[in-house]
Amino acid sequence: MTTHSSPLTSSTASAKPSRSTTPATFSPLTRGVAKRRSYTPDFILRRKDGRCLIIEVKSEQHEAGILEDLKRDDANQAPITHEGTKAVALKRWSGLNPDRLKYELVFAGSDLRSNATGPASAFAIEAAAP
Repeated sequence: MTTHSSPLTSSTASAKPSRSTTPATFSPLTRGVAKRRSYTPDFILRRKDGRCLIIEVKSEQHEAGILEDLKRDDANQAPITHEGTKAVALKRWSGLNPDRLKYELVFAGSDLRSNATGPASAFAIEAAAP
C-alpha cells in the first residue's frame, strides 16, 4: 500500500510509503454553486487495487459543527460552517465512486482518540486479506 496525497496520481503502488504535495483538485458543490478548489487532504491511503481512503484530521473543537453540517446535508440543507462545507464536499466527492473512494473524518485534541486509526487499519487489513 502506498500513501499519496492524491488519488489522481499516476504513480504505481509500492511497498514504501511516499508523500507527494500535488493537490487533489475537485469542484465541490458549495451552497448550490460549483467552485473549483485546490485541495490537499491530510492523508490518502491508496491500495494496489486502486481503492483510496481519504483521511481528514480535524480539531475536536469543530466536531459539533461538522457533524451538524453533515446532518444538514442529509436533509438537503446547506452547511453552515467552513469546516463543515469542506466535509460535505468530500463526502459528496467520495459518493461519486463509493467502491473506489472512501472518506473518513478523525477528530483530535492534543492526542488522537483510541479508535481514530480503526478505519485506516481496517482498510489496510482488507487489502492484505487473501
